[in-house]
Amino acid sequence: MNIYKFKNYTYSTNDLFFDKPCEVRGVVIYPIKAKEYENFLQYASYLMFSKKHLKLEKADVDLLNALIILMADAKGGIEEEINTVLIEMCNLFSILTHKEIKVISTENGFEFIDEEKTLVINKNNFDTIRKVVLKMALLTEPKIYEREIDRKWDEKVRIAHQKGNPQLEFGEIVLIVSQDMKYTIEQTLDLNIFQLKSYYMRIMHIYESETTRLFATVSPDCKPTPFAKNIFEELYKNHDEDYNINTKNFEKKLK
Repeated sequence: MNIYKFKNYTYSTNDLFFDKPCEVRGVVIYPIKAKEYENFLQYASYLMFSKKHLKLEKADVDLLNALIILMADAKGGIEEEINTVLIEMCNLFSILTHKEIKVISTENGFEFIDEEKTLVINKNNFDTIRKVVLKMALLTEPKIYEREIDRKWDEKVRIAHQKGNPQLEFGEIVLIVSQDMKYTIEQTLDLNIFQLKSYYMRIMHIYESETTRLFATVSPDCKPTPFAKNIFEELYKNHDEDYNINTKNFEKKLK
């Protein structure tokens, strides 16, 4: 499965699992390690929103500079908080590039560069980098709802779904992988997020397969779960589709 493709260059889920960095428009992006994850999440909000989320699809403004202004304004005021936003974005890009990143102001807006000025993140490549990092970190943009009733319905369904499928804390996933793989905690934390969650999902699938095979020996109605499964594909599956309901059709039936 491809994560990024540009001309003859392709970066796939295999590359990510083998912990290789991805070069995006001249910027080398490294997979996020489990030990960096909590720090990364502090700044991940700067990657979550597209121009559509910010209702700027038709505006003649680039995403990077618009995001900086809007985030500063949301934090308490553009003049008061813009330096905070810029520092946090420097921290984010430093995690992703493994370089010390600083910000400069140019006639084209803000740009983020390394000390040697060999790396530049600006309005021309930010959105592409943003999308690649989200895929590398197994994060998704917030869902955009056309109508408020869709959002409310989806929220109710999510709550009902989560009651039967409680979410594990990140540390518990680290513990399960560490115990099953016979890794030390330090070794497990050195895995990147994609590796960690791939191992975790594979471990859970093996347990499910073994359990259903055991039940199948005593009940003909029980079908064993196949041992082989495309874990990488499952990690990127949109689970909203499993329980999503078209509320427009639902409303028609009520009328």
